[in-house]
Amino acid sequence: MKFTPPSEATNAFHSSEMMGKDMVETLTWVVDKFDACLDHREISLLLAKGEIRKGLLKLNVGKNVRVRILTEITNENVSEINKIMPSAEIRHLDNIRSNFVVADGRQYLGYAFSNIAQPQGLSTNTKAIVEAHQFLFEFLWNASVPAEIRMVQLEKNLPVEKTEILYGQENIVKHFLLDLKYAKERFDSCTDFTGPSLFVDSPIWSDYAELPKRGIRLRFITEITRENMKYCEKLLKVCELRHLEKVKGNFGIIDGRSYGAGSSAKEGEAPVQLIRSNIRAYVEQQQYFFETLWSKALPAERRIEQIQRGTDEDFIDTIKDPYEVQKLTYELIKISRVEILIVFATSNAFLRQVRAGSFKLLEQAAADNGVNIRILSPSNKKILSFTQRYDKSTFKFHNQIKVRHLKEDLQTKISLLLVDKKYSLAVELNDDTKDRTVDAIGFSTYSNSKSTVLSYASIFETLWRQSELYERLEELNEELRLRDVAQREFINTAAHELRTPIQPILGLSEIVLKSNKDEDLKEYLTIIARNAERLHRLTNNILDVTRIEGKILRLDKGMVDLDNLISSLVTEYQTSIEQKKIGKVRNKNDDGVNKEDKDLFSQIHYSPSADVRSVMIEVDKDRIIQVLSNLINNALNASNKRRIVGNDEIFPIKVSMKKDNSSEEITIIVSDRGTGIDKSMNGKLFTKFATTTDGGTGLGLYVSKNLVEAHGGKIWAFNNSNGRGATFCFTLPLKTVAGRLSSEI
Repeated sequence: MKFTPPSEATNAFHSSEMMGKDMVETLTWVVDKFDACLDHREISLLLAKGEIRKGLLKLNVGKNVRVRILTEITNENVSEINKIMPSAEIRHLDNIRSNFVVADGRQYLGYAFSNIAQPQGLSTNTKAIVEAHQFLFEFLWNASVPAEIRMVQLEKNLPVEKTEILYGQENIVKHFLLDLKYAKERFDSCTDFTGPSLFVDSPIWSDYAELPKRGIRLRFITEITRENMKYCEKLLKVCELRHLEKVKGNFGIIDGRSYGAGSSAKEGEAPVQLIRSNIRAYVEQQQYFFETLWSKALPAERRIEQIQRGTDEDFIDTIKDPYEVQKLTYELIKISRVEILIVFATSNAFLRQVRAGSFKLLEQAAADNGVNIRILSPSNKKILSFTQRYDKSTFKFHNQIKVRHLKEDLQTKISLLLVDKKYSLAVELNDDTKDRTVDAIGFSTYSNSKSTVLSYASIFETLWRQSELYERLEELNEELRLRDVAQREFINTAAHELRTPIQPILGLSEIVLKSNKDEDLKEYLTIIARNAERLHRLTNNILDVTRIEGKILRLDKGMVDLDNLISSLVTEYQTSIEQKKIGKVRNKNDDGVNKEDKDLFSQIHYSPSADVRSVMIEVDKDRIIQVLSNLINNALNASNKRRIVGNDEIFPIKVSMKKDNSSEEITIIVSDRGTGIDKSMNGKLFTKFATTTDGGTGLGLYVSKNLVEAHGGKIWAFNNSNGRGATFCFTLPLKTVAGRLSSEI
């Protein structure tokens, strides 16, 4: 039968026959869903009517209509419910008193029953009424229990699991007293510091105090303070009482089967809102929480004794909630009375607390309580700008707030807050890129343990002293730097001034030597020229040292045939030796060893490997000659020292060059059979002023090392394995080193 909805209309019924007929007619045209809300009596009456039961069965089997029935399932109607469960979704709701049907979301049927009058009914398709009751049905349906669960409860005589919210202090007290009446074994309570007054100064006290007489165990957790101690002492007479620092929440559990939690309340007043639940899983969870807190709590007797003596029990708490950590930070600053010590893990940690308002609280603590505050933190421009005001005498509390800056090697991953050497808060840094503290921190530990707090205080004092030393060292380093700059400028100026008169002395003495035939005069002129040459090399070395240390030494690179350069230099040395004139040109090494002209019982041999002949390399030609000349002069000097009077033995000096294909380098080697490297030079051979000679300055090898490294190479030396002489080596890259060409070093 097809249903044709009329215009909106409402009809009233005044007998059960008329209502039954209307219900049967509705069942004939429903095509989508049939929702019925019936009390425990009406469900039995309707299902007892054969036509209605058949109509319901046809909806599910023949038409595939969704049938939902909401009722109160009791022992009296459970058999009728079982008959229609295969063809309908059925749910249970305690104490339901409504009787209505919504068909296809467009027709409403409502019924009212009375013991003294005929049943009354209403049928309407008025949209507003239908939608209102459809909404009501959905709300009740979502709050109900599936019939299968309810039937198990009836079979095993279990209470209906539900959660409800109670409002109003009188209503809450009434239900609380009712719960106490039905308690059988135990009653566990956990409240904040206001809880004891609620129990003692309220209508529930007399009933609560009577529970132990019925054999019921009472356990109570709260924060015992000086203010609520009188209530706690009274509680202690009837229950087991324990103290837990800063405990939050107000809840109770009766017999492990019923849980209640109230909103925060004023002292001595009941809460205005209470959640009650007997859902087993939820109650068991809350019971577990209570047992955990109970195991950590302190017996009330000990806490009361501490308050009376003015002492605190040691504790160490781990805090996971970052919001709780920030809140605790504020509270600790507010309760400070003597001193606050802070270590920030990073500069960002410092700035996050500036944004969070902690520094305003610190300044307030200094103003209100005269608290002295010391802060250690890494620094940056923002922090330096922010903390400058604490250094100014115009700042009101500049003597109370001190900030020092940590160096990187003193930084940690933990920020510390120490208050009055009584409390410590250590906060782990989790993600330093975050803008807010609550997003940046991880676990935190909060403690009043004396050993813990004093250990942190000792660490702080150590860091404070070290930061003070660093600041002083920085000041001294700056003074030394300025002195060093002035000294280098003076030496540079002096070297330039010395070189100016040396040039004409060398030039004129050379001219006179060539033109003068007087042997005695030649000897004097030779001495003058030799010492002028020595002074010339010394001033050049000094200038090179100042350029190196001032990072202004420049290389003038060009393509050079290195084999030809070395060969020419060695030939020049060998010719000078053979002519016994090395003293006129290069008989002094760069360390300035002073020797008279004499026969040098040495020979210089150059033997490059075949693969380096005619190799072109990009270097500063004059600087490479300077390095190689210095090494050859040192070798000649060492060989000459080895000479034994009356012994004409020749001590050859070998210069060689080879190519390393794997590293693309050229290695130049100068080896002698002289006295070798003194053991005292180990580790400092290429440093400034390192020398074992009486007249040397120890600058030659230092300059050579820097020139080689400026080319991208390296230099080293070692004594020969046969115990005679030493070998010096340096490398030059075959490829141009990026950024080195004509650049500063």
